[in-house]
Amino acid sequence: MAGSETNTPPVEVPGVTLFLYRVAVNEHLRNEPRAEAPPPLALDLHYLLTVWAENVDDEHRIMAWVMLQLHTHNALSASDLSPVGVWRPDELVQIVPAEIPQEDILRMWDALRRPYRPSVTYVARVVCIDVQGKPAGRPVVARRFDFTDEVPRR
Repeated sequence: MAGSETNTPPVEVPGVTLFLYRVAVNEHLRNEPRAEAPPPLALDLHYLLTVWAENVDDEHRIMAWVMLQLHTHNALSASDLSPVGVWRPDELVQIVPAEIPQEDILRMWDALRRPYRPSVTYVARVVCIDVQGKPAGRPVVARRFDFTDEVPRR
């Protein structure tokens, strides 16, 4: 059954939604030795892409166009990403189709408590999050604490 043939309310404006359903540590970069200490947290972001339209033909047309755009432009470089200064010049986020069982997609729709809509899954990899709060000074190498039961005099 097509998504627009269900008993959902009419769609006012055709569109596309992205639902982030899973965040995972990128296994390939997790164990890669790096000069940085600590290395950035490398993540894969899993998205459910859904099309919304008043009729099946429009849904199919929009889905085909979006998938073609993601196939053609399957990587985002630092110049494509915003805000300026947050992304390293060498960073690249790849956008690739993700194969998951149809049963898992249907479970997602059950969890969302919405009727099924035409949808496809994609992974944005690798999104790196830099570790914040690096110390400004040298590390502490020795500590001294004094303890006494006496009350300080004034």
